[in-house]
Amino acid sequence: MLIEMAIDGQNTVAERAKAVRTEKGLGQQAIADLLGISLRGWQKIERGEGTPSGETLLQFQTLGINPGWVLTGIGPKHLGDAANEPEPLKVDAKIVQQLVDTIEEVAEATARRPRVPPPRSEPRPPKTLRWFADNYVSAGGGYVPPSETRGEGLELDEFADRVLGMRPEDMLMFKILGDSMYPTLASGDTVVANTRRREVFDDTLYVVSINGTMLVKRASWGDDGSLTWQSDNSDPRYQPIRLEEDEINSAKVVGQVERMIIALPKRV
Repeated sequence: MLIEMAIDGQNTVAERAKAVRTEKGLGQQAIADLLGISLRGWQKIERGEGTPSGETLLQFQTLGINPGWVLTGIGPKHLGDAANEPEPLKVDAKIVQQLVDTIEEVAEATARRPRVPPPRSEPRPPKTLRWFADNYVSAGGGYVPPSETRGEGLELDEFADRVLGMRPEDMLMFKILGDSMYPTLASGDTVVANTRRREVFDDTLYVVSINGTMLVKRASWGDDGSLTWQSDNSDPRYQPIRLEEDEINSAKVVGQVERMIIALPKRV
């Protein structure tokens, strides 16, 4: 049996109806007249805004087109293609109309069905830091009760901008491991690097990647154009890394150290 279904982009009644009109070389008014409907009625069919009635579908037979194919896309498109097939059952307009009504009811019910978005957890509120901007903590013996001070909650972006004076996207934080920078930095301290500041100045701290290892070192320029990355700890175990002028670019500067957050040892 010859079957033509959902081919050449003819997936809807509107597309199949328009394909018939194009095949027959008819204008919209001409095919509307042949099917016994108004021009506006045909235009609604082509736009997919309405489904042909049972009587209109049966009129496609006058054009040699199978009404069942127009409605469903199943079966032979042209009546002549079924010449060698067993004679089809005779179907009257009332049965076809019932089929049309059923299709429209299903489509309408589907359109009315509420679309439930997939369940998702509510986003957590951003964590904030309490910042006492207008109050200072005494390092001597003074003390101001917290109930008498005013503070404000700062989110991370605000903290970076207002306290550290940096844009969050330019800020990287690293925890120190080891004592090569002691007494400036000790193991467990944290540094904040500004990734926008990569120009190397003398006697300035940087986070730098050398041979795949991330380090915090102090830059020291030599008179001969060499660059030495050195430690603040005078222990001979921490040897400086000297780069000649043609080797300087082998070290990648991640950013200049802008802030140092000291982790004081706990009292025993």
